[in-house]
Amino acid sequence: DRPRDSTDGFVGPDPTPASLIDPREAEKQIRALLPSEAEITQLFFEPETGEVTIEASNPGAAIGRGGSVLNDLKRKIGWVPTVVRTPPIPSKTVEEVRTHLRNVFDDRRSFLKKVGVRIAREPTPE
Repeated sequence: DRPRDSTDGFVGPDPTPASLIDPREAEKQIRALLPSEAEITQLFFEPETGEVTIEASNPGAAIGRGGSVLNDLKRKIGWVPTVVRTPPIPSKTVEEVRTHLRNVFDDRRSFLKKVGVRIAREPTPE
């Protein structure tokens, strides 16, 4: 069986840096593939994880029915897309929180890796 996501669409393996297309080319394809109703405002690429965050005024249009647009996008560009809503009113607070989350990404990743190793380790004999 192949892996499936919550929309029951094929997900495939996690991307590796070698399997990702150039962010500039990916941005062109994202803007071409997503409907104009999505109103993309910003894109943020995270090459270490192969994730791209798409900031859109209308995330429903960017995601598509049952995640169909995002699944097609992932198949075509290799990056794993995540859609977040653009604040309706420009908000310095939201901008700073999102910037902070991107800046502390390495700390979060190392923490999650440590937790995963502890969970997956062999049980200690009693």
